Amino acid sequence: MIKLTSEQDKCYFGIGEVVVSLSSLEHRLAYLLEVLTDATENPWIKPYFIDRTMAGTMVSKIKGIAKVRLQDDQPLWERLKTLLDNTRALQEERNKVVHGKWLFDERCPTKVRNYEVRWKDGCWQYLDDVVMTPKKLDNMIKRATELEGELQKIIGEIQGSA
Repeated sequence: MIKLTSEQDKCYFGIGEVVVSLSSLEHRLAYLLEVLTDATENPWIKPYFIDRTMAGTMVSKIKGIAKVRLQDDQPLWERLKTLLDNTRALQEERNKVVHGKWLFDERCPTKVRNYEVRWKDGCWQYLDDVVMTPKKLDNMIKRATELEGELQKIIGEIQGSA
């Protein structure tokens, strides 16, 4: 068994919390998609259109449908659009944290390495190292919780106007 340092323990614990927080937010997004598509009226929508949808695709579907459904309420649409953009950015950040290679070294800060092909400074680069701390993970959890709370308010407003 590997003996973990305090920072490693905090990072591993934080990764789990990030995954759970984003999962909760994504379930709330699925519910919003149900509301926007009137899925309760048609039993075929949820199992084939919503339940099998990946999280990033779900954000795109919500944007497309909500843009039309909320065209008479531009302020609500703008709030939702901002929330969806922030959610997508957080999902991408989560993916890097979860799928990246964690580099723990007591002599330097903890890093997460992702293999990401990109053109920079006239050459191809394949590695992207990001310094990661328990505080950064806590910030991701906080952002996910805040987004979920705001999403719940927006869902309530949409249901109240229907």
